[in-house]
Amino acid sequence: MLYKQEGFVIRSVDYGENNKIITILNEHGHKVPLMARGAKKTSHPLQGATQPFVHGLFIFSKFKGMGTLSSADIINSHRTMQSDIFKSAYGAYCIEVVDKALEAEEHDVFFYELLLGVFQAVERGVDADTMSMIVALKCMPKYGYEPTFNACVITGDMDQQQLNAYSFKYNGPLSNQ
Repeated sequence: MLYKQEGFVIRSVDYGENNKIITILNEHGHKVPLMARGAKKTSHPLQGATQPFVHGLFIFSKFKGMGTLSSADIINSHRTMQSDIFKSAYGAYCIEVVDKALEAEEHDVFFYELLLGVFQAVERGVDADTMSMIVALKCMPKYGYEPTFNACVITGDMDQQQLNAYSFKYNGPLSNQ
């Protein structure tokens, strides 16, 4: 069966002499593993579309297990993230956090939209470090940790003027009481 889906390349692994195995996070929040035959060749049309951070429209066939990538149109290659080592590192961190938060057969559109928003913000010039922290905070509930920032963790006081310290022991802010 032939599929046409928009998504991000979140993993690219060389396979053999000429092939790559890529994983895309599609617009429905699914992780889809695909074999890109010949994508390691310099003149192959799929070479650019199989790079990390690429947002594209992927056409692939899939019956069972891994699909085979037939064609890909690049929507945004996120060139600034690929060319800047620091932005690339923070982008890889964001992808890794999202990848580990999403189980193999689980799907959640939130993660696709989160990566889309983060990559667009970094392209506009927002600090990549700040955006990576936002991704980590947004994914924390999937890891079983949900920090509280709007109330004292001991008294429950929600007066923002009274919150003056953060307790790593109690994982939240503390008030003056």
